[in-house]
Amino acid sequence: MPWGRMALAMVTPPGLWLSNLKRKTGFVDAFVHEVVVPRGPDGRPGERVLATSKAIHPPTVGPDGSRSDFMVVVGAQGSTFAAVCLGTVEDRGDPYSTSVLVQDKWEFPCSAVVEDEVAGLPAYRYRLTINEKSLTEWKFAREGWLYAAGLLCTRGDDELDMAGRSRRILDSWRWID
Repeated sequence: MPWGRMALAMVTPPGLWLSNLKRKTGFVDAFVHEVVVPRGPDGRPGERVLATSKAIHPPTVGPDGSRSDFMVVVGAQGSTFAAVCLGTVEDRGDPYSTSVLVQDKWEFPCSAVVEDEVAGLPAYRYRLTINEKSLTEWKFAREGWLYAAGLLCTRGDDELDMAGRSRRILDSWRWID
């Protein structure tokens, strides 16, 4: 989230901020929004997913070369699902080793890293508990690029329901070549 919006969110009453976010993104309890991230000029793959809201922001490349592909609202209490192209596997590491690194480096409780699948590719999944929120993250690679996709589940949203919604987004993932 860009700093200006983050500062505004910090001074806006939580209920009003959430209401504005849901209205801005067209959040509904159905998978009716197509989120499209075009292929990057540097050869980075693009993707298309179905989600419960429009993207909160357009794809944005950060100073470290990572591309924040999308973030969507998945829960009525503000849980979000996001995807990032972290960079090349050569520069950032493979999906498994970067997942284990999180488990070793974070001070928050972290589950074991387990095998999974995203968009027809092998993936690794783990879950962190951060204060009163949980982060479930998947890491996978395509064409030499490392991706992370994750669910940030906020208090008030049912985590099992949010995990199911996230799985539906992941299952709808299609690559743009």
